[in-house]
Amino acid sequence: MTAKDRAFSMFTSAREVDEWLAHQRRLVQEIVTRRQELAAVDAQRKAEWEEIQRQWNKRE
Repeated sequence: MTAKDRAFSMFTSAREVDEWLAHQRRLVQEIVTRRQELAAVDAQRKAEWEEIQRQWNKRE
């Protein structure tokens, strides 16, 4: 059983804790990267939608 599969105890080695922390950091970085990607896509879609609305309003 690895450190990430159980609660830390005084018997957990420093290496296991370091490995678990490194794993957690990677997960957080993946989440941050994905959120940034989604924010960029959202901003692009919003800009496209606003342009469509401007073009539509010009026709009226």
